[in-house]
Amino acid sequence: MVEKFRYGNYHSYYTIRGDGSLMDPRLQRLPKRIFEGATVLDVGCNNATVTTQVAAFFDAKRVVGVDIDPVLIQKAHKHLEFYASRIGPRTDQCETMLERANFYPISAVKKFSRRPLAFIAENKDEFPLNVEFFHGNILQWTPPSRCRRFDTILAFSVVKWIHLNFGDNGLLDFFEQVSQLLRPEGTFVLELQEWKSYEKAAKKNPV
Repeated sequence: MVEKFRYGNYHSYYTIRGDGSLMDPRLQRLPKRIFEGATVLDVGCNNATVTTQVAAFFDAKRVVGVDIDPVLIQKAHKHLEFYASRIGPRTDQCETMLERANFYPISAVKKFSRRPLAFIAENKDEFPLNVEFFHGNILQWTPPSRCRRFDTILAFSVVKWIHLNFGDNGLLDFFEQVSQLLRPEGTFVLELQEWKSYEKAAKKNPV
């Protein structure tokens, strides 16, 4: 397959899907309980739109994003900083993160630059300090010692690319990796991708 974007690592993926500031509709369909107080792994995190929203609005304890593309990991860090910089102060009228989100306009953040994450939160289990990113292939990725297993694992729009690039065995290896990373009675959320999307991807990136 051609090298550029062969893993579905589109650099404008969430621009194509829609405004990254809006809640991802896939998250809206999931029960909040699978995230509350949980350690969450976002496989193929791209620019961290989903990763950031889970950490900010779903009361997750810690959220880890992994992506095979180092450029996307750089974008993920920048997106987190930008998103966090728009959060307003906690007041009696604005206590929850959802109420505080988008407090500062985009124009203000662009004009005065992003705020350091440590200025926004002090507790490492509080957004945005509860988010971290890693560059790596999920099939060989080893999690950090502080977070060996996860309560919830998300695999949005990735299984097709694993299958196309690494074949049936790669897909089996992926599910084996998930079984090793997921805590007992944890939740694995897999977004299925239709066969026609396989055909479309194969035409763009012929084997």
